[in-house]
Amino acid sequence: MLHKLNQNDYPRVRDLFAVLTASQPMCNAVLEGVYPGAVYVDDPARPRTGYLQTFIGGEQEPQWGFLAGDPANDAFHADLNRALFGREIIHPEAPLVFCTCDSPDWVPALEAVFAPSPLIPTPRRHYLAREFGQDWRAAIPEGFVVEPLDPSLLQRPGLSVPDEVRQTLAKWERLAGPRFGDYGFVAIDASPRAARVAAWATVDFVAGGMGDLGMFTLDDYRRRGLAYLTTAAAIDHGLSHGMQQICGTCMEDNPGSIRTAERLGLERVEDYTMYLLVFDPVEAQSMLAYSHLEAGRTAEALSMLEGIIASGKEFPPYVLFDAARARALLGDKDAALAHLMAMAERGSRNTAPFEECPEFEALRELPGWQEFIRKVRENGKDK
Repeated sequence: MLHKLNQNDYPRVRDLFAVLTASQPMCNAVLEGVYPGAVYVDDPARPRTGYLQTFIGGEQEPQWGFLAGDPANDAFHADLNRALFGREIIHPEAPLVFCTCDSPDWVPALEAVFAPSPLIPTPRRHYLAREFGQDWRAAIPEGFVVEPLDPSLLQRPGLSVPDEVRQTLAKWERLAGPRFGDYGFVAIDASPRAARVAAWATVDFVAGGMGDLGMFTLDDYRRRGLAYLTTAAAIDHGLSHGMQQICGTCMEDNPGSIRTAERLGLERVEDYTMYLLVFDPVEAQSMLAYSHLEAGRTAEALSMLEGIIASGKEFPPYVLFDAARARALLGDKDAALAHLMAMAERGSRNTAPFEECPEFEALRELPGWQEFIRKVRENGKDK
């Protein structure tokens, strides 16, 4: 059976999670008692295998799980599988778990832990900031200001603050304590007609001299260097106030984050694979198809995606987007555009993902492309 440790017993698993705490600030923050979470082991007195979990927003949102120790502990894997799918250790509404392991040797065991859900690999780049000397202030464009992410923003007359920023501030208030150290910076469009938070960067899970970097930019403000500015401000602040390292990870299909990390001069360290445990069967198949597409298994991905579309079941809109990408890669431009038109009919509002997607370049010469873009723009008018 699984044994949940008391927080006073966390020192017993420090060695067990040593590989993960060195690179994953979430693990460190939980074991330091700074962030909420839980640790389950096979034997409280002499733990051989452990599972640590935490969350960023709330318990009903996606969870983050970390496996460490002996990957050949079959009894532990079976108990963990029952506890996850029986919702004994996870909120009934949590849709998925982002799972990271301390060794690639865990892959066969994960199939048992995740069954009957498929194993969905997501390769991630791993960057570190251990020193920083760039003059980011000189790059602030006219009409913008960069300042700390602070509750006072909510009281500023006329300033538009995104819901995500409000949620972050609410989380920080909820977790506030003598050792809590999460922080962030925002870029504000200070022009009289805008007056809005356009981009922001946070450093979360701050504990033991390390933290986890996140960066966000509103669609209308992308490609202006604002992610660079807020992230640079956050790194500069942390490293000049006692932090030893700030970690940043992103998926391989996130060119914006990769460009920002490279512009910041972050050190790329050992990449790793995170695995998704998705509880909804349709969502699981959709994400697995996406992983096939990203890995170059286009025909396999397309078969799964179009099977989902034909099933008559509800599916996420990105299934149509990925099916269009797959059709375009295989040279079937008309079928690709048909999938995109289906997205427009379902209410897609933002043209940027379609106009920026390299797989759709050949579609832009089709007679129906402009009609598709017009429909998406029409959808967006009632924002």
